[in-house]
Amino acid sequence: MGRRRHLLTFAAVALSLLLLGCDDDGDGEQAASSERDTAEEEPAVDEEASSAEEQDPAEEQDPAEDQEPTPAEEVDVFSLEVGECFDLPEPIEQVFTVDILDCEQPHDFEVFAIFDLPDGPFPSVDEVEEQAAEGCLDRFEDYVEHPYDTSEIFADTLFPSEDSWAAGDREVICLLFLPDDQLVGSMRGAGR
Repeated sequence: MGRRRHLLTFAAVALSLLLLGCDDDGDGEQAASSERDTAEEEPAVDEEASSAEEQDPAEEQDPAEDQEPTPAEEVDVFSLEVGECFDLPEPIEQVFTVDILDCEQPHDFEVFAIFDLPDGPFPSVDEVEEQAAEGCLDRFEDYVEHPYDTSEIFADTLFPSEDSWAAGDREVICLLFLPDDQLVGSMRGAGR
C-alpha cells in the first residue's frame, strides 16, 4: 500500500471551514484577472498622456505587482523542506502530494520543522499524533520567534500512518497556518 500521511483533526475542521468561504471552482479569481486584463487592453490615449504627466515617480507601481503568480508545483509529501509553502491538499485525511507555492503568494501552510519519531513498533494513532504535536510545538518559537501560546499563527502536523510506519516512515512535518485566512509571505521570524 502507498505511503500516507495523516493531518491532525483540529486543522481539518478549521481548514474545512475556510473552504466553505472559498470559490473552489476558481471563477472568482479568473473573473478578477479577466477584468484587469480587459482594462489593460483598452488604453485611453488622452487619459494616459495626462496621467503620465501628473504621476509622481515615487508613486510608480512596482513591476512585480503586475506579474502573474508563480504556478504551483506538485511534489511528493516526503520531499517537503522547511520553509516551503503549499495549498491545502485534497483529501485532507491522507496526503500524498501537495502543491508548492512561492511563499509570497497566499497559501494554506508553511513547513516550519521536520523531525523523525523514534523507531519501534507503531504505538497508536493517538500516541503518534501526540508525539508529533509536542515535537512541533517545541520547535515553533525557534522558527516564528514568538511563543505559541500567544501567537496568532497555529501549528499542525503531517505524521506517519500505520501503513507508512510499517514501511519505515517516522517523519513528522510541522506546519503553520491561520485558522481564518491564508498566510502571505514566510512566517520565519515573523514574531507574531
